[in-house]
Amino acid sequence: MKQDFIKIQAFEISTPKFLGKSYDPDRYDHEQIEYLIKKILKEPLKKRAFHKNNKVINLLTCKDSDDQDFMEGTFSTARYGQEEEIIDVHEQNVAGNKPKNHGVKHELHFLLDKNTGLLLIQKDKNNVISRDMLHRYFNYHLALAEKYREAFNKINPNLKIIKRSYVKVTTVPSQEFFEEIEKFALIKEAFVIKDVDTDNITNEGLQYLRNQAIDNGVENFQTMKVSYMNNVKRSGIKHVKQFLKKLYEEEKYDNYGVTGTLESGKNRTLTMARIPQGYDVKVTFNEMGLPNFQEIISHMVNIAKFNNPIANKNNGAEPIQKVGALDNEQTNQTEEIDTRREQIS
Repeated sequence: MKQDFIKIQAFEISTPKFLGKSYDPDRYDHEQIEYLIKKILKEPLKKRAFHKNNKVINLLTCKDSDDQDFMEGTFSTARYGQEEEIIDVHEQNVAGNKPKNHGVKHELHFLLDKNTGLLLIQKDKNNVISRDMLHRYFNYHLALAEKYREAFNKINPNLKIIKRSYVKVTTVPSQEFFEEIEKFALIKEAFVIKDVDTDNITNEGLQYLRNQAIDNGVENFQTMKVSYMNNVKRSGIKHVKQFLKKLYEEEKYDNYGVTGTLESGKNRTLTMARIPQGYDVKVTFNEMGLPNFQEIISHMVNIAKFNNPIANKNNGAEPIQKVGALDNEQTNQTEEIDTRREQIS
């Protein structure tokens, strides 16, 4: 068996709460995420899957890790939508045909920190896993957690879970994003993106445009983009970098990016969502070319314990009263849940 490096990527799960006149968008309360995950896992495998743009993601497993501060599990991903020939790479003979609705399944191990919401995921060769895909996946299943939301709001009069703000997934940004900006010879556009799935829009202009869109029947849009258009040459690129860093530190937007031209003359669009914080770790691969699951989880636990980029996430958060086990849950919600899924997808 050989050893080689794999990359582990970092995302952040948050469970926003409304506190009367204020809003806490970044806190993490594990109970409500664990409830949602367990409800998803009770669904048939087919219903668990979320499809978007010929990509599919599914939650296969999730359980408490040996270290009780964490949960560990497996996502699967695949791409489809095109008929392809399968060849024997050594003989260069056609070995078969992949139908349009078939894809190559990749299983990706993950670890969830119960204290901070840090989500560490093995890098996806299919490039299906992203902040957007994870966020959409959990929100696709939100109807499963409606009983929890109602119970929580009933026993926590000062903190409320809003239906559209049950869970938020963000990228743990990498310094690589800001380093990559410096490789541009010309920046034509700097932009910020705001997720409008929540009611946390503090910019009056964005709020007005969002309301106008809804009032005029433009529905099911999830983000708004604000662009700063100009041709910024190399001498001014450092100012673009400083500008985006300042906006990121203010935490008013959900994504940031630039479009321009590299020194090579190639056009490129760079977004923070595409460069999550990454960790290169060395693991053992078996004869089938698959990495050792236990070694991956062990590396993830070490990252979460000793190199957690959001270790102080819940400092100063308003305490909550936990819901606990929900008894006598009705199981005849299938039609309502399926309707909700169709709206989200």
